[in-house]
Amino acid sequence: IPAASLSPALRRCWPVRSSGCWPKLSRVDKASCSMCCDPRFTRGDPTCFLGEWTFERCCQSEDPAGWPPGPKPVEVEAIPDELLEE
Repeated sequence: IPAASLSPALRRCWPVRSSGCWPKLSRVDKASCSMCCDPRFTRGDPTCFLGEWTFERCCQSEDPAGWPPGPKPVEVEAIPDELLEE
């Protein structure tokens, strides 16, 4: 099936890029290509991807040159408990 013949919501899903990205028969929305690679988001739904399972690894690009570089990882810093007010 040519990807161009698919709806925009499915073009990023065909052909499958990595067999480990989407569990078969999953009933969880965050485990489906159509939800996670949703073209309404520039780089897919960011809540879907973590660690080795990235947007670039799991979603197809409509641009023959591939995906542009992604954003830098976000660093999260925690405030030590003793500094928090009660």
